[in-house]
Amino acid sequence: MAQQQDLINVLKLASRADLTKTKTGISISKWIKLRVGDTFRVVIYHNQRHMAQAEKVLKEAGSMLSV
Repeated sequence: MAQQQDLINVLKLASRADLTKTKTGISISKWIKLRVGDTFRVVIYHNQRHMAQAEKVLKEAGSMLSV
């Protein structure tokens, strides 16, 4: 929960930055830099994928209980 709030706070701060010109490094390579807007997209899509996986597990667990 704290990570989601941190992301919201960073997104609010980023509203003052140029998301296409500002770059950020990534953890897998010190030579690759992404635009901040692209980095946000990656993080948000990654979190959405985890939420979809959790929902699927909960749905499957619920269907197993009703059998």
